[in-house]
Amino acid sequence: MKYLLFKDHKLRRNYFKKEQKILIFKSLLRNSNININIRQIIQLKFLLFLNNIFSSRIKNRCLLTGRSRGLISCYKVSRLSFREYIEKNYFVNIKKK
Repeated sequence: MKYLLFKDHKLRRNYFKKEQKILIFKSLLRNSNININIRQIIQLKFLLFLNNIFSSRIKNRCLLTGRSRGLISCYKVSRLSFREYIEKNYFVNIKKK
């Protein structure tokens, strides 16, 4: 499971490094004032620039176990780990009913 955490961390790091360039490319491609030939060249460069950089591949995972399902997003912990930590009183002002 830990390798999935490293893989996800690597994808996030690569995406956030190149996020601004992606937005610039997209705005240039949508601009209708630019000549069509220039936009096609920009599109080719954009396709070459995209190398495994997609925001849809980023998956939220539990920081402790690497579990992808049942994640409590404000704590970034899965529901199982969250329940264990509530029983041990690690989270303040949260009690098990």
